Amino acid sequence: MLQNLDSKKGWAKRRPFVDPLVLDSMCEIQRRQKADGTSLGAFRPGEVLDLTIDQDAETWEPSKQAIADQPSLFFADKAGLEKIPYRVRYRYTCSEPTCPGHHQTIIDWELAQSFRNWREKYETAVLLEKIRERWLGEMCRPDKETLFFVGSQHLHPAAFLILGVFWPPSPKS
Repeated sequence: MLQNLDSKKGWAKRRPFVDPLVLDSMCEIQRRQKADGTSLGAFRPGEVLDLTIDQDAETWEPSKQAIADQPSLFFADKAGLEKIPYRVRYRYTCSEPTCPGHHQTIIDWELAQSFRNWREKYETAVLLEKIRERWLGEMCRPDKETLFFVGSQHLHPAAFLILGVFWPPSPKS
């Protein structure tokens, strides 16, 4: 039976699914990848330093576009994916004292969808500031217990992307 896992009461319905998956750091996930091929992980960043937004290509290269355009067995009228023309990355450190720092691309569907929705309402500079405010100013606030979901790339297994952000209120707040 499907149920809605709402974000009420500090995301209480969601936490039991996420908390057991949390590892100590991105550095630990990278060590595990070298040791056993780990390709997915979740962790709490030590300190989120910045969110960078850089201009990127308007479209995917043909091989990536072909993957995005593949038909679905289950959804015949599935809409194709649209690339956003920006590369958005978190710059952060882990909780490990020897962490050299990380600068990872975010490929979260929610970020891309926010871009698509907001471009109708705002000029580009305002839209990019809204993304920055949401993904840095809101999701990574000190009163949030921010967690990053990461996954590696098939052809580059040591290169991890941020797949999504889990950002419930901190129990301390």
